[in-house]
Amino acid sequence: MSHSIEILDLIEHGNVEQIRMYLSQYPQYNLQATNQLGQNLLHIVIEKSKKNMFEIIQIFLNKGLDPMAIDANFTTALDLAIEKKLLGIVSIFKIKIEEKKKQDLQLLEEFIP
Repeated sequence: MSHSIEILDLIEHGNVEQIRMYLSQYPQYNLQATNQLGQNLLHIVIEKSKKNMFEIIQIFLNKGLDPMAIDANFTTALDLAIEKKLLGIVSIFKIKIEEKKKQDLQLLEEFIP
């Protein structure tokens, strides 16, 4: 079984602890990889996960995945969460997006006198 299939199976079944173990066992796994539709793991969690979605999304956000990354249809994971009315997920995405904006502004201020 390939690494991609393994992680997708863990996501679909909501195996939070196994996902954590998998990521520690395979630190070289490319979390930024996308599927043939250009979807990252956040998109996939929202579309496929049957349970523990919030916890799985937190894991991937903490690993640096971007909720504003677009897929081949120009859809973000945030768009999917809004469409599915997943208000808790929308809230954590918004917090992460605001944190990223603050970091970007701080970096920008270092370069502009």
